[in-house]
Amino acid sequence: MKVFNINSHIKVKLTEYGKTILYRTYRRNHDIADEEGYHKFQMWIFIEIFGEYIRIGTENVIEDSNIFIEDVDLKPMSQ
Repeated sequence: MKVFNINSHIKVKLTEYGKTILYRTYRRNHDIADEEGYHKFQMWIFIEIFGEYIRIGTENVIEDSNIFIEDVDLKPMSQ
């Protein structure tokens, strides 16, 4: 098992719905996507922005429901 600190970063591809939520949250164009279309957030910020919108049976805020985590951010669990 690995440990992931919620202060570490994740990358996601937002759907149009997700982009709308991001825009509403910041009240301005907050397009922080990279050249491949991924948005980068600290995990806790992602939860703060999108948490209330992620439910079974609702429209997805991220494409394919995938969250990408860099290997460097996954630490071995200490015993």
